[in-house]
Amino acid sequence: MRLVFIHPPLDACPSGGNVFNRQIIRQARETSFPLEAAEVPPDGAIPYLPRNAIILWDSLLLEDLSNYPLEQFPIRCQSARQVGRQSLADLSARQRTSSEGASWRSQDGRLRLGRDCRPTFFPPDTKPYTGMKNALAGDEAVHGLLVHYVPFLNPLLDADRRKEEEDRFERAAERVRFFIATGLSIRCLLERRYPGKPAFLCEPGVDAAFLAARQASGKRSTDQPVQIATVANLLPAKGLTELLEILAGLRQCDWAWHVAGYDRIDPNYAGRFRSRIADLGLQTRIFLHGVLDTPELARFLGGMDVFAFASRFEAYGMALAEAAAVGLPAVITDVGEASRIVRHGETGFVVPLADREAFRNGLERLLSDRDLRRRYRSRLLRNTPRTWDAAFVDFRNAVEAVALRSSGTTV
Repeated sequence: MRLVFIHPPLDACPSGGNVFNRQIIRQARETSFPLEAAEVPPDGAIPYLPRNAIILWDSLLLEDLSNYPLEQFPIRCQSARQVGRQSLADLSARQRTSSEGASWRSQDGRLRLGRDCRPTFFPPDTKPYTGMKNALAGDEAVHGLLVHYVPFLNPLLDADRRKEEEDRFERAAERVRFFIATGLSIRCLLERRYPGKPAFLCEPGVDAAFLAARQASGKRSTDQPVQIATVANLLPAKGLTELLEILAGLRQCDWAWHVAGYDRIDPNYAGRFRSRIADLGLQTRIFLHGVLDTPELARFLGGMDVFAFASRFEAYGMALAEAAAVGLPAVITDVGEASRIVRHGETGFVVPLADREAFRNGLERLLSDRDLRRRYRSRLLRNTPRTWDAAFVDFRNAVEAVALRSSGTTV
């Protein structure tokens, strides 16, 4: 069979979605899994989609999918489609019990395929993966959507923009037969909205670099300010301005705030954020580090004491998982899978989205109580983070289920 993954450039705007894509593609290459990575640059049109294949669209290309001609998406007869969907739904439900236990708990481009549109990731001396070679024997493409996030859930959107985003997502959903969600809450949403279409779960992993950074974390001198880390692009939905105002009200505590993230997506917001830092006279206590690659980010977190995250909107919370893997006690808003990654009152504080006072109180406790930070860190370091190997197993199982059921093969 052929599995084509349509995604934006991997070196495009830094995001958790792009990190996820890079890791899945890397895992496919290393295991000789027949994944064709089809990059869509921003300067062309998607001219061709192969038949006899699973076509997995990245939700970062939601606009492209929602506007792709509907006649290009095959529709089976009602009875066959319902039977196929029910079988896939059963498999996605079965996957729920096996994959969730592994999680943290104790605008328009040209399609670029590989040469002759064949898989490009088989190293010359390795045996190709054959687990799906007999699947999809017909000539019908099966389209799916890898859902990193659902844009219309952003609480900062006004009613008109939310309706526009919801309509766009509905058009995209109309064109696919299955979903792969990168967060449990997103999967549950998809199952409620589209009960006839299976939604598989494939949550992110944590890179080994963050486990190595555990050795450095917690070994700094006690006479330095408490080092606070936030990993987020400079965007309104990340709650950086709100966190800034909270820290301004905690001047009596000895802290330094370090922010790692991209500042060119919304330059106006980034400019206002910098201006507000200056207005508050906090230039000597706040440091903007820009975009860091994975090894740099791991070292960055390894030198911190506390993780603070006031985001308004997340699908999963990859930065939270990486901070937890390093052993950083955290105060975070209850978005995405925050309450599964951080245990409230045991490894940090998870506060309601609109409760700024609770966020302030949690942060003040972590800043002022070194023994509390030590206890929370010790508990975090007893956890075993989810790996990217485990994430890829979930991804592979999902597409295998789609391939087998689409071909009528009994599992």
